[in-house]
Amino acid sequence: QDRTLRNMYLGDGTASRIVNCVAEDMVRNSWRIQGDDANESLYKLGETVGVTAAVTDAIRWQRLYRVALIVKIFEGERGSVESPVRKGLKLAKLRVYPASSIDLGQSTWKDDEVEVFYIKKNFGGEMKVHASRCEIFKSIPIPPDEHDTIPLTYRYWGVSELQAPYQALRNFAAFVHGIGICGQEMAISKYRLSNLQQILASKDIGALYTRMAAIEASKSQVNAVLLGKD
Repeated sequence: QDRTLRNMYLGDGTASRIVNCVAEDMVRNSWRIQGDDANESLYKLGETVGVTAAVTDAIRWQRLYRVALIVKIFEGERGSVESPVRKGLKLAKLRVYPASSIDLGQSTWKDDEVEVFYIKKNFGGEMKVHASRCEIFKSIPIPPDEHDTIPLTYRYWGVSELQAPYQALRNFAAFVHGIGICGQEMAISKYRLSNLQQILASKDIGALYTRMAAIEASKSQVNAVLLGKD
């Protein structure tokens, strides 16, 4: 599924426009924080750690892959980020991870929510990150039924924004293919049988039916005209 979504995104441009339009339009004219001071201190701090790029990527991967996590890295922290974040720390940098980088099976759960995410880093390695350090961007939710048939990643995160157009394209392709099959079945074809006259003279209808069944199986055509050798 993720490979199909990625191929659509890298394809003719339609899927990428669906995915990118919201994120690009949101920051097209920059952004501001309501209540920020005249010097725009919060905005400048955000740009220092890459808020615009992180949020844009998060929305992009959320629309494509169902979810994205922005993991917040703080100054002065050393060691594991598996524990809850402490107050009063200064934000140092942001990292964005799509659904394909998050293993829900190896994550730690509490009360039907993930408490510690198991994440595969973008360029190799793994890490466990407490949910308090993450900003979570979920996608379109699905009804919480049929737990035995719907994988956990879709029940928890939702589905891609490309799911609906992808399904519509599949249905349209099936319709077009069906039209072609119907046209093929309605065509009248001519087949030349070397012993047609002998079969008719001997009134061996069974042999004729056998020959027609073989043609039907190989050509899958309903209507045909059988001609003798001459």
